[in-house]
Amino acid sequence: MELAVYDRSPAALRALASGTRTLDAIFEARVGPPNRKLAVGPALHELRHKLSPRAAELVATVDEPTPVDELVTNSGMPRRDCVRLIAGLLRRGVLSVQR
Repeated sequence: MELAVYDRSPAALRALASGTRTLDAIFEARVGPPNRKLAVGPALHELRHKLSPRAAELVATVDEPTPVDELVTNSGMPRRDCVRLIAGLLRRGVLSVQR
């Protein structure tokens, strides 16, 4: 990224933007629709001590099934950062999808 910005290479900037959009789409798909409800997952107990402060703070706000959009809005983080964090917490089982 730094090289693309430093050189201001149009081709590098386009490739970077395209890659970022693709990654964003992957994380958004993993997290699911904005109304999908998430709850604390079974792995929280064993992984609690391994969570980053931001992740622990986010998980602490989930006391009952909470829609993704509400988590993102209340997190105070940029949407991209929060969605990526939620995707990681889902992957690790710290958060789970409520059916």
